[in-house]
Amino acid sequence: VAATDSADDLAWFSNAGRQSVDLGAPGENIYSTWPGGTYQYSSGTSMAAPQVAGAAALVKAAFPSATGIGIKAQLLDSVDPAASLAELTTTGGRLNAAGAVSCSGTPKLWLDSPTGDFDAEVGTPLAIRAMAARCGASGGIDISATANGTAVALTPRGDGLYTGTYTPSVAGALTISVTGSAGSGSTTRTATGIASGVYAIAPGGPPVTITTHANDENARLRFEGEAGKRISLKLSSVTISSPLGWSSSRSACHTGRSREQPQ
Repeated sequence: VAATDSADDLAWFSNAGRQSVDLGAPGENIYSTWPGGTYQYSSGTSMAAPQVAGAAALVKAAFPSATGIGIKAQLLDSVDPAASLAELTTTGGRLNAAGAVSCSGTPKLWLDSPTGDFDAEVGTPLAIRAMAARCGASGGIDISATANGTAVALTPRGDGLYTGTYTPSVAGALTISVTGSAGSGSTTRTATGIASGVYAIAPGGPPVTITTHANDENARLRFEGEAGKRISLKLSSVTISSPLGWSSSRSACHTGRSREQPQ
């Protein structure tokens, strides 16, 4: 939980992380209990986190059949968007307790994994994890998922958690989309990232040609080696293009040590 101030800005002392901090909550100049039976104004994420815990208790009181996953879905899918949190938390928003205890019958849905700007690998399964609830409960919801438009099967755990995997077969942009439907209402969450190509190389072997297919795509080269041995990698005929149409070609040589645990 990140701490916000009275203007919904991220507090100067707060932790943040687009893949590690879920949401913000008021955490600056909070009037709270203090040792010795007194009260005092305090600031910190120690003030923000209890507000989320309190909102979770309100959700459970409003919806007694709510599961732990259902409560989390209610909290994350009801935040108020905040510009200061947009790139610094997974939800990009600040806690809204009133929204969390509201129920229109439309599913609350959150795509827990992958998060935005993810970097998957071609040939390696990408974990998909979604949480869905209807008034905090896990029943009565139809869940579907796609990867670049291709259907992906998700397995329900029974408490509102749905998991599955998708293995990219080609490099390039990749969008994971999950939709929860109940009655006439539906909610969709998406995460857009990159599937990077993985290339096998052999020291002293034939050259390998690599072509990237999207902006920010990585090209990963793997080889069998011995820990601590120095290696030299030569790049030739490298062409770098831009959307403006210019391009440049160059050659380079990089020398370094192989990883302590080589692949």
